[in-house]
Amino acid sequence: MDERIYLRPSGINTFRECGAKYLFQFVENVQAPNKIHLAFGNSIHKANEVNFSQKVETKTDLPTEEVKQIFSDEFDNELSEVDKNDFALINPGQMKDGGLKLIEHYQKFYAPRIMPVAVEQRIKVTFKNYDYGLSCKIDVYDQDGIIIDHKSTKKKVNGAVPEDYKLQVGGAYVIAEEATKREVKGARIDYFDWVRNEFHPIAVPIDKEYFMNIFQITGDAIKAGIFMPNRKSFFCSKRYCKYWNICESKYGGKVKE
Repeated sequence: MDERIYLRPSGINTFRECGAKYLFQFVENVQAPNKIHLAFGNSIHKANEVNFSQKVETKTDLPTEEVKQIFSDEFDNELSEVDKNDFALINPGQMKDGGLKLIEHYQKFYAPRIMPVAVEQRIKVTFKNYDYGLSCKIDVYDQDGIIIDHKSTKKKVNGAVPEDYKLQVGGAYVIAEEATKREVKGARIDYFDWVRNEFHPIAVPIDKEYFMNIFQITGDAIKAGIFMPNRKSFFCSKRYCKYWNICESKYGGKVKE
């Protein structure tokens, strides 16, 4: 039986952001109300997943209205699990309307350019001389050998890829190459800006050496049981972290509003 620890690139990012959050989410599997921005991202993701999954066989996108309905239904479903305090900060109706416009724009101008060969593919790999394994689920792998990851954001996209996204998408790149033993041509993030109703495809630079070093260091810390809260993080707040009350209870101190 394989008892080694398997890390996900998204989990590595979570650990770097906050060890306590990693503990609650990936080790203890603590259930907590979701945050509205995560619900939105999940709904965008679901709409793209359904469309591109069937496109692998049909080679044709679903009708735009059908994809919009998938987003709408998923968002309504996700809202039932959202922390209701978030509704005082973000109007869910306006957020949903923005998402529908984004889906329509994406389906009209960008989705037709993408010809997927694999969608939501789960991959698990090990590496020689590394103590831990890696696993991930790749959003889309297209016929040109490009890994495509879908992200939603409220920040203005300026062409620069944040370090955490570089690490996460770079990890998927490394895993895909190791699993297929073939060269992956590149990686890209398709950004859905729900504040400005804009869409931005941005190429992701890959630094395999950096990723593999962070991967090993993170695995060592997790194996040693080092799960330190990071109260200095921008995302350590009641607004962004769904584990804030559990964190206060376990570690003490106060999480900012």
